[in-house]
Amino acid sequence: ISACLVGSEMCIRDSVLVMPKLSPTMTEGVISKLNIKPGQVVASHDAVMEVSTSSLLNTSDEKSVMDIEIIEDMHVAVVFGKVNDVLKVGSPVALLCDSADDIAMATDLKVRYVA
Repeated sequence: ISACLVGSEMCIRDSVLVMPKLSPTMTEGVISKLNIKPGQVVASHDAVMEVSTSSLLNTSDEKSVMDIEIIEDMHVAVVFGKVNDVLKVGSPVALLCDSADDIAMATDLKVRYVA
């Protein structure tokens, strides 16, 4: 997935947090917990969300739940996802910036995603 930021340019280090692929056959996941909000600073190795596949499967025996961590310090600019959202792998959950100065710019942008 690539992000096209319309109306202004963002720092090249800005990142889109997406629904991860937890297994080779996973096509979508559920945000079972969301630990971020706009304006928040997240540190390296902070768990920003919990992803589950349990409600997508037919049996309760097959359940995958995983904390998703950030690998570097970032600032949360925009959060697209909500708890209990079912998202396809690669769908945007949040826009993260490496600088607090970029947050205001990011919230003023219209973000369009192209698969």
